[in-house]
Amino acid sequence: MTGLKILDCTLRDGGYKNNWQFKNNEIISIAGMLQKSGIEIIECGYLSELSGRPKDSSVFDTFNTPNSLFKASGISPKAEFVLMINYGEYNPDNIPKYNEDDFISGIRVAFHKKDKQHAIEFSEQIQKKGFNLYLQPMVISEYNKEELDNLTYEIQKLDCNTVYIVDSLGVLEEEQILSIGNLFDKKLPQTTQLGLHLHGNAMPVFQKAKSFLNRMKTSRNLILDASVRGIGRGEGNLRTEDICSYLNKTYNKNYDTDKSLSSLCCAGCA
Repeated sequence: MTGLKILDCTLRDGGYKNNWQFKNNEIISIAGMLQKSGIEIIECGYLSELSGRPKDSSVFDTFNTPNSLFKASGISPKAEFVLMINYGEYNPDNIPKYNEDDFISGIRVAFHKKDKQHAIEFSEQIQKKGFNLYLQPMVISEYNKEELDNLTYEIQKLDCNTVYIVDSLGVLEEEQILSIGNLFDKKLPQTTQLGLHLHGNAMPVFQKAKSFLNRMKTSRNLILDASVRGIGRGEGNLRTEDICSYLNKTYNKNYDTDKSLSSLCCAGCA
């Protein structure tokens, strides 16, 4: 691999454990400590126009809300800050063109197989606005070989920053993850990064992540999603502190796991 990065999704996926009730100061504190720990990409929450969310939440109803929040925080953006949009929950016309002064520089588009074609068109609009585009085909275990081939063909139309293997249900075995990874590696443009988002019990998820890193023979950048203490939907995610510690020992990375763990001390889901 050319490079290896961690995307921490505590503020977004972790919200399934506290109904996204992160106060503004908690969002700033968590993101700030994650950045200090050396995490390269920080997912700040959802961008959604669905109603019913209070002000202190990591579900934002406008793009400007998190952007203004971080600009006023005094944090210097060394990491990349991204948001996720579930396809169908936000009008792309309401997303401004990317400005280099913005904190948010990347958008992750999550979509299910039934919405693939429309989600690709939606993603193209995001990409044309200048943001780094991350594609998240949810429940990728439901795709057969022909459908995966078609997915990679459609993705080739985009200037896509990263394409993910998203094991939403935590059912993929190590060999299946590697097989999908090799298919993507063979068919996607070489500039596209390859990401892995896992769910399931702590040890199997950790083992799957290590297997993917050690067996995926590619020249691409690889991105692993993780969350502090593994908080997330269902049985949780890969633990940020576990994978960072492993990467420090095995891949000569220099993450500060104490800072990443301390990021949740102020939040209600700690």
